Amino acid sequence: MSFANKGRALLVAAGVVVIAAVVAAIVVEPPEQARKKRLDDRRVQDLLTIETVVNEYWKRQQKLPASLIALQTSGLKASIDDPETNVAYEYLPLSEKSYRVCANFALETGNTGRRPWPANTVEWSHNAGRQCFERTVRQGPG
Repeated sequence: MSFANKGRALLVAAGVVVIAAVVAAIVVEPPEQARKKRLDDRRVQDLLTIETVVNEYWKRQQKLPASLIALQTSGLKASIDDPETNVAYEYLPLSEKSYRVCANFALETGNTGRRPWPANTVEWSHNAGRQCFERTVRQGPG
């Protein structure tokens, strides 16, 4: 291999390394960002579980629980505390069958629905900061 060919090969290799570094910087998110996403995903999962457990409580009692603590004391299990702060999520009955749950999120999701779960992510889309969701108990199966 001549000196010129070695030089070209070296330039091509350097170019590939630069392109790979740029792509990696775009694709790989910083660890703190990934941590915030994981915590927000957990918050959404917790709120989904609370919704399921509130529905079950209503089926058993024919009323909404007065508080999230009432869910815990009824034998129904749901994580009621934020995974980062260990402060209970907000819960407020609004009417006989509707209620509000709130959490503090680190990041905005928008209406993209890009997260792999839950399937109804758009229903739980949120901005960064305190976000509340109003829910009504489901009386049908499930």
